[in-house]
Amino acid sequence: MIPATGRELVGDAAQLVALSGLALAQPLFDLLGKNPEFFAVRDASAGEVLAFAFGLVILPPAALVALELLAGRAGAGVRRALHLVLVALLVGVLALEVLRRFSAPWPLLVGLAAVVGAASAVLHRRVQAFRSILTVLVAGPIVFLALFALGSRASELILPQESAARAAVAEPRRPVPLVLVVLDEFPTQSLMNARYRIDAVRFPHFADLASHSTWFRNATTVHEGTTYAVPAILTGRYPKPKLLPLLHDYPQNVFTLLLGSYAIRAAEHETHLCPASACGSGASFAKTMSSIVSDASVVYLHLLLPSGLSHGLPSVSESWHGFLHGDADEPTRFRRFLDSLTPSPTPTLYAIHVLLPHSPWQYLPSGGHYRVAYPVAPWGPDEVWTRDRAIVVQSFQRHLLQAAYVDRLVGELLGRLRASGLYDHSLVIVTADHGISFRAGHKRRPVWPQNLQDIAFVPLFVKLPNERAGRIEDRHVQTIDILPTIAQRIGLRVPWHLDGRSVFARRAESGLVQVFKNSGGRVSAPLYALEARRYRDLRRQIALFGSGLSSSSLYGVGPFRGLLGRHVAPPLRAGGKVTLDRAAGPLQIGGTLTGPARAVAVATGGRIVAVAPVYRFAGHREFRAFLPRPAGKARLLLSVGGTPSRPRVLRLSVR
Repeated sequence: MIPATGRELVGDAAQLVALSGLALAQPLFDLLGKNPEFFAVRDASAGEVLAFAFGLVILPPAALVALELLAGRAGAGVRRALHLVLVALLVGVLALEVLRRFSAPWPLLVGLAAVVGAASAVLHRRVQAFRSILTVLVAGPIVFLALFALGSRASELILPQESAARAAVAEPRRPVPLVLVVLDEFPTQSLMNARYRIDAVRFPHFADLASHSTWFRNATTVHEGTTYAVPAILTGRYPKPKLLPLLHDYPQNVFTLLLGSYAIRAAEHETHLCPASACGSGASFAKTMSSIVSDASVVYLHLLLPSGLSHGLPSVSESWHGFLHGDADEPTRFRRFLDSLTPSPTPTLYAIHVLLPHSPWQYLPSGGHYRVAYPVAPWGPDEVWTRDRAIVVQSFQRHLLQAAYVDRLVGELLGRLRASGLYDHSLVIVTADHGISFRAGHKRRPVWPQNLQDIAFVPLFVKLPNERAGRIEDRHVQTIDILPTIAQRIGLRVPWHLDGRSVFARRAESGLVQVFKNSGGRVSAPLYALEARRYRDLRRQIALFGSGLSSSSLYGVGPFRGLLGRHVAPPLRAGGKVTLDRAAGPLQIGGTLTGPARAVAVATGGRIVAVAPVYRFAGHREFRAFLPRPAGKARLLLSVGGTPSRPRVLRLSVR
């Protein structure tokens, strides 16, 4: 066997560098370079972004070269054979990234990619020109890296930026404690009952807050996405395209306004506008890099795999991070914030942005935690809901269950403020950054004319110091009015131009609601038209989930929810079979079923405690029911058919 020469080893290594750059690095550089928010929400430093970029270019081919050298110990022939396999694999991956864009069954796309990879191995073995071309392409990864670091939007995080000087700010004339809570993905409609008021039975703590504050029922956001909507709240200005949610891009904000005259206890999420001197320096290098690498791997798999193979992947359209592990620590973050609510001799701003009731929906009203990995996200990469109405309705149910849990957290907030003595003397503001829409076949989050009323209207409660009686205000206000409201109440002049104004200031209303898009465009409509559409949608919501009922009523969804609480008297006739999802936790039951069921009911202790719709996926009829408490094996699964007025309940056999 002829041993490999040094020149051959260098050439083969160069080919692996080139192919790895094309197949692995370039797709991620292209996507993340256009979406630097991926790094910004982690507060990644220039060094951390560059460490990821250099690692992406260097580490994968270095591992492959090391593998070849190790194989070379068994002989040059073994190393050459492995090299052909690696070339075929990388070219096949590159081909699959191109082919996945075509509408074809995934086995066909994978097969074609395998053929292309095998053909490349044959060419590599027999055609010197092919090997030479691959070797010359070794410069490609360096070019990709340079374009990412210097020519993409991510360069704003890498290149040195000049810090804007902070304007001098006068001392506030009427300093009081400030409490600002920004919830996420929360339409006002979710809180309302049939009388267009806060549903005090389902959301008692929001109703408690409303009873001592001004509820601005027609408050609207100014942007469809968190990374622009939250900075708009914190700056009092309309969002501008291409700004990152960082202090450098928003040097004039509520934190810098109050810095020096107020102590700041803030917990941001998805934005980093608070100076490190006031809010800390963020996560360690190891934690930040772990987050970047783990989530980038999920992003890459979405870029690589055809739709038929990507069904089980975590969604990357719910947030900018936490793809693998979700945000199960949000309640912990919130309770840490509650611990910070202690009286101080220095006026203090207590602020938090909490990613609730934002998806992933995984909390029940009691605080019970569950996980659901749909075989495919109910919406696609363009954030358009599936046309299966039952899946969308169940997602709506899960949102409301999580909203009821947020109500519980609001109760803890109010209890903590009262126990600490802060409640009476504080200016308390609770709002949300934007809403969400639940319509089969329509967009869930990107705003467009058909869902503007769902995205635009957000809760806004403003409790003034020593306010005792609540009221409802139907004037149109916007989330950019929050900072001017704070400044007005504490007697502080804001030294920059504001697009908003205090919610209590007299104003000539335009009667026009407008919400900006990530693209920089905007969607607008008259307020009166949006109100009419919102109340029409509220009637649909009440038809699905009821009104003036406790949160336990949310465990039944759809036309047969009236079965909740009904006594079940066995024996019952058999009405189909069900194959359970054995991985489901104790607070949910799901699986596939046979038979004519329109819904599935779960009974424990002789009474029905949950009703779930049946939906169709991948040729199967499936269901998933959520339970107020673990049922164990002492439960009965029921097939529900007939009509809502005359339901037919049969027993499902578990197999």
